[in-house]
Amino acid sequence: MSAFRPSTPTGARAIAWAVAGYVAVGAVMLAPITSYRHLDTALFGGDTRLNAWALAWTNHAVLGRVPVFEANIFFPALNTLAYSEHLLGISLFALPVYALTRNAALSYNVVWLLSYLASALAAYALAWRVTHDRFASWIGGLAYAFCFYRMLHGHAHLQLLWACWIPLSFLLIERWWRAPSWPRLVALWLVVLLQVLTSWYLAVMVLLADALFAIWLVIRLPPRRDLRMSMAWQLAAAAGAGAALVWPIARRYEFLVGLNGQGPAEALGGAIAWRDLVVPPLNTWLGQWLVQHGSQAPSWIWGEKTLFLGYITLALGALGLSTMRRTSGSNAPQQQSDRTLWLGFLSLLSLVALALAFGPSANAIARRSFDWTPFGLLSMVPGVSLFRVPPRFVQLVTLALAFFAATGAATLHARLGRAGRVLTLLLVPVMLAESYLVDFPGGAPQAERVPSIYRQLARIPARAVVSLPEYVGGPEWFNEADYQYYATAHWHPIVNGYSRTEPPGYRERMAAIATFPSRESAEALRAIGADYVVLHTKRYRDGADARVQAAVSSAELSLTAVAGPDYLFHVLPGRP
Repeated sequence: MSAFRPSTPTGARAIAWAVAGYVAVGAVMLAPITSYRHLDTALFGGDTRLNAWALAWTNHAVLGRVPVFEANIFFPALNTLAYSEHLLGISLFALPVYALTRNAALSYNVVWLLSYLASALAAYALAWRVTHDRFASWIGGLAYAFCFYRMLHGHAHLQLLWACWIPLSFLLIERWWRAPSWPRLVALWLVVLLQVLTSWYLAVMVLLADALFAIWLVIRLPPRRDLRMSMAWQLAAAAGAGAALVWPIARRYEFLVGLNGQGPAEALGGAIAWRDLVVPPLNTWLGQWLVQHGSQAPSWIWGEKTLFLGYITLALGALGLSTMRRTSGSNAPQQQSDRTLWLGFLSLLSLVALALAFGPSANAIARRSFDWTPFGLLSMVPGVSLFRVPPRFVQLVTLALAFFAATGAATLHARLGRAGRVLTLLLVPVMLAESYLVDFPGGAPQAERVPSIYRQLARIPARAVVSLPEYVGGPEWFNEADYQYYATAHWHPIVNGYSRTEPPGYRERMAAIATFPSRESAEALRAIGADYVVLHTKRYRDGADARVQAAVSSAELSLTAVAGPDYLFHVLPGRP
């Protein structure tokens, strides 16, 4: 009797059932952080609106044939898309929706929902490679797509959620390794390229993970001597083509190295501890139960160190790992070889990722340079020092753990038969409940249409626009992202911006403009060529009535339009 037996149904019908199951589970799991009835208008603030703008901008640039990196923020700075993630690898999938609707919120929400389904199916495929058990593989997809890590980042970080290409790259590497050919290499190249172009964080992860897998294959499955030269040539060609395509994009970000960064101090501040992986967060049912019974261990969801791996997933994963050295049945040698290959590699990957997630040592801060810890060594690679948040390497741990969990479920099915399947079926809702969000701060995103003043602005040939009040450096700094999102209604250049950093002199310029409607503000706007101001009176604590009256009577300005509490002023040319 083989350890893992193929299960029915097979083929397209099985995939259809898997997709239906993932969609149904996703509808429940994502309900606390989405608004299904308002996908065209509902977005969280801050990073969510930044990413919605980034997707819309890249699609707008492609459709309008304008330079992608000359984005419409931080006017008059150049190369402004490079202050944010470009999201080119995701925008390709948002393009059809945006081309049809020109709706930034809908485009974002569609690919956001798709990210969970795509990740689940990719993990399903990886688990199927060894288990050949449809139900167990489906559980592996659930464990990866709906782990707490992905729920933690679900409200804001699309650039981390779109990680479906990493597990697929493993499968394609093995496929090419066992029977090298140009078509197989091209498929692998495309998958890796799409992941690299998703975000810098995932680019580092996929390249690191694939390099580890290649080293593992060299050790465990050395290629035949007669194939080594052709494989080397194919890899060199793929690497050269990838570098030629990616370098023009990567070089746009060269200026960020060392710019406004805190180096080791910032990385150490985000480094994880073991408790972060095993303590249920406050915003889960189990976390709340612990608090109600006197525990102070659960942490709030905000931040990036609430990385609970889930007790059920860990238990299934431990069972799966225990099968590494077991054999049975007539096909045991080949089964054992495949199982050991994959379980061994993913064990190595999870250990390396965990070591990286612990970040640099405290001594690195005193020296103001990265040290000889795994994270410090990796940060010495040119450009990788931009990887500022070590806990994000836990994404690779969750992938490995999902594979182990699928293997554990398949083991139960093989040993206990129908009883094993009933048991895992009962464990699935418990596993998902450990990641389900409870009392998410702020609740689901609320429907909010772009203020109509911006649609009026779209009909005006403005050179550049600034929206006020500005929030730069203040306690509500995240609200600056609203203006970036609102700009998708007109695509004029805007002085505002919200990104990981900002151009030199930006804060001083915005401080001068914020004195609106003073003459100093008008002169600052004229100096950079900005000619329109949108004033949101409800965003001022005092209602801004005095500002409006002063602006209306100012010789420096002309009132152009009014839409409810929002005013549009034209900055008049200065006197000679």
